[in-house]
Amino acid sequence: MKKLLLLFWGVVAFTCFSCKDNSLTYAEQLAVDKGIIDAYLVEKGISADSTDSGLRYVITDLGNNDNVKPTLSSTVTVKYKGYFLDGEVFDQTNGAELAQFGVSGVVSGFSQALRLLNKKGKGTFYLPSGLAYGANGSGSIPPNTPLIFDIELVDFF
Repeated sequence: MKKLLLLFWGVVAFTCFSCKDNSLTYAEQLAVDKGIIDAYLVEKGISADSTDSGLRYVITDLGNNDNVKPTLSSTVTVKYKGYFLDGEVFDQTNGAELAQFGVSGVVSGFSQALRLLNKKGKGTFYLPSGLAYGANGSGSIPPNTPLIFDIELVDFF
């Protein structure tokens, strides 16, 4: 199994690095990203749910469990950590620090993740690059990079 995963990662890496001109269509890049994320989940022994958009997720705490979730027009207060598949953190709240922003004001995958959580809920979310920063990347995030976010939805209104 490990040899198969290594072979898969090699093919994926070759595909990604040989397409530096970003010539893949959205659907093609999504397929590559899903393969990368799925291999990561298998390697780590993680069983995740998925949405039609390709977002993979694990709800680790249901929170209020009242099924009342934020909407696109909600403002949320959260704790979060964003990191790459290799574990390198690119952004996070620290300690008791909280972040507050509109659900519609973040990348699509983060917005989708927030709308899956109840108040006080927590989860880990695996975003294909098209639901994150896509073919352009942003700051320290390279183009076409799948991301992971650990999110705690403290409150919303």
